[in-house]
Amino acid sequence: MSHSWISEVQDYVEKLGSTADQLDRLLKQCRVDTESVETNELQTVVQQVSEHLAVLEALVARREELLGSSDAPPRGHTLTQKLQSMEEDHGPLLERFDQVSRLVADVNHRAVSLFVCQFHLAEFGSQLIRIVAGEEAKGTYSVDGSEPDPGPGGGLLDDVA
Repeated sequence: MSHSWISEVQDYVEKLGSTADQLDRLLKQCRVDTESVETNELQTVVQQVSEHLAVLEALVARREELLGSSDAPPRGHTLTQKLQSMEEDHGPLLERFDQVSRLVADVNHRAVSLFVCQFHLAEFGSQLIRIVAGEEAKGTYSVDGSEPDPGPGGGLLDDVA
């Protein structure tokens, strides 16, 4: 097994961890800017988030290269499985993989939550007007996955109203 493959995997996980840390910081800033309605700052942070997401896309391609590398261990379908199949002990690297994977999962969850919240904040004004005016509108969600029935206002505000 080539030492260079292990160093490339270490570089990969550190780049992934660094990018996830930066996204974590940006999501915190985005939340603060959303709460304080700082539109200019929010746009800047959203642009930076987009740039870091592009880095993550490149890292996905890099992961595939590492998995398919001729230097990679033959057993395993993930980098973690391949490292675990090696005779040498790579405990610290496996721990770093675990730490970074938890951070990436947390960042993903927070990013999706923030997107949903910002979407509903952006729609708040028009939904409020529809409720007050009593206009018919489709709801945003339905509990059973079926097509929601039209009702006054629509969206999450139906439940609140």
